Amino acid sequence: MGSCSNGYCGCELVGLGPERFEGRDYWTSHLEFEAFRDRRQKEIELFRMWVEGKQLIEREKVLGLFYLDERGFDEGTGLVSA
Repeated sequence: MGSCSNGYCGCELVGLGPERFEGRDYWTSHLEFEAFRDRRQKEIELFRMWVEGKQLIEREKVLGLFYLDERGFDEGTGLVSA
């Protein structure tokens, strides 16, 4: 994924078909992700309200949480279920 800043390593949007996408966020750890959510809760809520107002998302569902094994993503080892 490349370099990370404050635990955040990037995101990708994967097309699954007509008007269907899956968003993936990458973090170094669940603790970094939760710390970000705590720090930015107000901004996250404002963004969610904006997205709902524009009707950009029909539904949102967390599909799972995964972590890298000790060898890391760059070595092609894949993800480990949380």
